[in-house]
Amino acid sequence: MSMQNRCRCVLAVAIVLVGVGQAWAGLVFSDDFTSGASPSWGNELGGWYTAGGSYYAASPNNFPNVYSSLPFDLTDFQMDLDVATPVDGGVWLRSAAAPGTQVGREGVLLVFAYGNLYWHSVPDGYYGSSLNVNNAAIAGLTGFHLHIEVAGDTYSAFINGSDTPATTLTTNLFTNGQAGLYSNNPTINFDNVVLTDRSLTPEPAAVPVPSALLLAGLGAGLVRRFRRA
Repeated sequence: MSMQNRCRCVLAVAIVLVGVGQAWAGLVFSDDFTSGASPSWGNELGGWYTAGGSYYAASPNNFPNVYSSLPFDLTDFQMDLDVATPVDGGVWLRSAAAPGTQVGREGVLLVFAYGNLYWHSVPDGYYGSSLNVNNAAIAGLTGFHLHIEVAGDTYSAFINGSDTPATTLTTNLFTNGQAGLYSNNPTINFDNVVLTDRSLTPEPAAVPVPSALLLAGLGAGLVRRFRRA
């Protein structure tokens, strides 16, 4: 192999490693329930369990809300998950426990129920009105992929890979909190949950990145040697 081709290979490897570091930098949590539920799930209410690689609530309820949360304090983040039999359930965002209240939880709740997709803002443990309802978002679907983005005061929900949000909510009532799942029907189930922290930079997770930078410097040195030769 010529010196020039060797330089190109080294630089290519460096670029790939940098990309790997950036791709994984914000990953906080993932669970596909293949071997049961991760111990990170709180299973606070409802007797959550796994069956067939999916996550269910054995005793779903609305008052108080049956939920299972994750123990991460999140600000700006993304959440991906698959939902099957979306009769009545949802996802808690920037939430926290609110014992002794109607809901038992406070935060932003994204609800999917009977073909509709909408929000509740729950600042004091009590449901308000349904907000920004999309009556056709999941109509007729027996399952769907849900992608949620939380950034600043804006919450956006995307269905099945669409680039356009099915519904959004703007509120400044909550700045941080936990993500979690909600169920009000025993047949609804969840799978392939992934949390990504959007506020993280590549550095915290990036064992590959320093190596990549070292290789990039090495490649630059080889290029200079090749040019002098």
